[in-house]
Amino acid sequence: MFINRNIRSPSNPRATSPPTQRSTGTTLVELVLALALIGILTTVALPRARALINGIDVRGAANDADALYATARRHAIAHAVATTVAITPATGTLTVVAGNDTIATRSEAVAHGVTTTASRTSTTYGPTGTGLGVSNLTLVFSKSPAVETLTVSRLGRVRRQ
Repeated sequence: MFINRNIRSPSNPRATSPPTQRSTGTTLVELVLALALIGILTTVALPRARALINGIDVRGAANDADALYATARRHAIAHAVATTVAITPATGTLTVVAGNDTIATRSEAVAHGVTTTASRTSTTYGPTGTGLGVSNLTLVFSKSPAVETLTVSRLGRVRRQ
């Protein structure tokens, strides 16, 4: 005769009862520990993420300015006309102007939220694509702690530092 050892009966008093179902939820202690761990990780990672985002904004502003200077130089050569990049540091605006025509304009403060400082307020390219003027121009974009510098030489070349 076969006796099932898991069923209680008068002939098998020591049989084990079927396992009870266990709750699959989480306890309050587990939730509090998980939230505390997320909070600690956030306080460590947030400043680094902010610095990374600020660096991306500053590089974006420098890329935009570099592109505007290239546009001004190409326009000066293509149309054989003096073309100026005017800088308004207070508003962070760069404007490419040829004669009375505005070729392009870009506000770096609005687009990227950066602070713009410049050693001069304009650079002019002659019809041959060389810079007109007596000194280099230094254009600095900053958003704490990231800083990017563009230098426009007397010849009109743009270098990044």
